[in-house]
Amino acid sequence: MDEEFVIVAPAHYEIPDIDNLELKERWLSSQNWLSYGLDLPIIRRIWREHFKKRPLIRPTHIIPNLHMILKAIENGVG
Repeated sequence: MDEEFVIVAPAHYEIPDIDNLELKERWLSSQNWLSYGLDLPIIRRIWREHFKKRPLIRPTHIIPNLHMILKAIENGVG
């Protein structure tokens, strides 16, 4: 089975067009993150896939419900 994970942001959020992987990681690391769990279960998988290492971020909120995470993002929380 294949799983696809995506990074989402509020619709009004300006996302820079960055080609450089190191700059992209730096920019992403500086953002406010919401996570499903304190150990960053989904974020860690995305980070390993794209950057080949663990993320060095601390989420601003832990919300153990994916529907509530999306609602929080819609409201500009992270």
